[in-house]
Amino acid sequence: MGIETVSLIIASFVSGSLGIAALMRNFRSSLSVCFALLCAALFAHDALCVVESFDSVRRFSSPRLHAMAILLVGPTALMLLRTLVHRWRGFGTKLVFAYLPLLVFFIVLTILPMRASVGGWLHVLVHLLFVVPAFIILYVLAKSTQQATLTRERLRLRYAFWGAAITVAFFTTDALQFVDVPVPPLGTLARTLF
Repeated sequence: MGIETVSLIIASFVSGSLGIAALMRNFRSSLSVCFALLCAALFAHDALCVVESFDSVRRFSSPRLHAMAILLVGPTALMLLRTLVHRWRGFGTKLVFAYLPLLVFFIVLTILPMRASVGGWLHVLVHLLFVVPAFIILYVLAKSTQQATLTRERLRLRYAFWGAAITVAFFTTDALQFVDVPVPPLGTLARTLF
């Protein structure tokens, strides 16, 4: 069992626990529900990665399920951001409408049988597609930081921006493991810490 498997087990436990805790705290709040949906998508992705790393239970997972799980992370993250940040007008909304056709294209590409000819590069592209909603999240956090009136709120948003930027930078290392690039996948650990 490698370090990536251990980090995925920890990340799936943290994601699942945080999602359940958010729903137990207030399941009627839209913020709690959006956070729980994001945690569920992250849990599904991490759990499928763990299952794929063990040969004896690999038959319970499929690359299509794995790709669909990572494709759900982007929309759920944007739903959570829209609930958190009320200043969601302008360029952020235009980027969301540009992201939706890309998302639909990759969902169709994941479902089609020609996916097998693309191989591991489909997983890399699906993982790197998360960079689009991540850019939207970073943009909205940066704009919200500039527009914040309270010093405490500005500081909180600045920490959230830099934490998200570092997490997204490390997330790309997770995508490279699918094409056998010898880079340790640090994105899962960075996301868990964030």
